[in-house]
Amino acid sequence: MLSVHYIQKGLLYTKPPPGDYYEQNLINNVLVRLKQSLSIALLHFYPLAGRLATKIEQNPKSHSVFVDCKNSPGAKFIHAAVDLSVSDIVSPTYVPLVVQSFFDHDRAINYDGHTRPLLSIQVTELVDGVFIAQGDTKIKISRSPMLERWFPEGNNGPLLTLPFTHQNEFITRFETPHVLERIFHFSAKVHYKAQKKG
Repeated sequence: MLSVHYIQKGLLYTKPPPGDYYEQNLINNVLVRLKQSLSIALLHFYPLAGRLATKIEQNPKSHSVFVDCKNSPGAKFIHAAVDLSVSDIVSPTYVPLVVQSFFDHDRAINYDGHTRPLLSIQVTELVDGVFIAQGDTKIKISRSPMLERWFPEGNNGPLLTLPFTHQNEFITRFETPHVLERIFHFSAKVHYKAQKKG
């Protein structure tokens, strides 16, 4: 899993019609609320504020990769602005390449969590909307209930060691072919119906 790309998800919202709000207050309120909710989420999922670290053993040669929550600058929150409209994003048949720049972790692999945040949120302000992007690692950070019996609270169990002498033996970076992506639009009505069925 260390060679796999980060999970990336994005949500695109339109701003209310002009005159219904003071634009700068709207954006500032969105940013404040997102930061507050991120802070609360990190209280419960604090490893997402960590970084990966590797412990290298010489005898026998091995690598142990783990989440270090103590020596980390934390999750990343970015506010950006771009001179594009919502229609510039959703009108083309395929997702424009500029959308990749809305994600802080574009092309990053999980092993990059040594130097990049395990969780990054980027809020990109458009002329008439907001794109909220999330990138996070696929590294498992929660404990399954089954492990609770074997490793009680405070004992995370043994670190798994990888029997390699150098990271190049277990990390592979590959250039993915260009894939055409599509955006799917769901109205509030369709979303509501799906929630009722769910």
